Amino acid sequence: MESASGAASIVRKMLAVMNEVGYVQKDGKNEFHGYRYASEANAIAALRPALIKHGLVMVPSVEHVTHDEHGNTHVEMLYRLMDAGGNCIEFKFSGSGNDRSRSGAVGDKRSEEHTSELQSHVRISYAVFCLKKK
Repeated sequence: MESASGAASIVRKMLAVMNEVGYVQKDGKNEFHGYRYASEANAIAALRPALIKHGLVMVPSVEHVTHDEHGNTHVEMLYRLMDAGGNCIEFKFSGSGNDRSRSGAVGDKRSEEHTSELQSHVRISYAVFCLKKK
């Protein structure tokens, strides 16, 4: 659990990152659903220098992974946004994945692949939170 002053330190640094980092170009397209998105690579390229400059790092850990009878994998992650002074804000992010094809057949993705996808979504969500929108 973070202290109020520790959380304030993290928030000040997050605001500095948000102020410094601009728009991330949408360089990808989801062909299945037909929308454009900023790739994880673009988000990281935009965020990483500012996070380093302001002494912030995000550390993930897997809390729970479950599977249901429909072939869905549910993953709960705990993230710690930390600064060099040891201050920390924790937050959880959950997601579900299923690699069914258009025909409805269940694919062969493993829990590790869904966890990796969830981590990508969290990093991009963090980027969306931090970055100016156009």
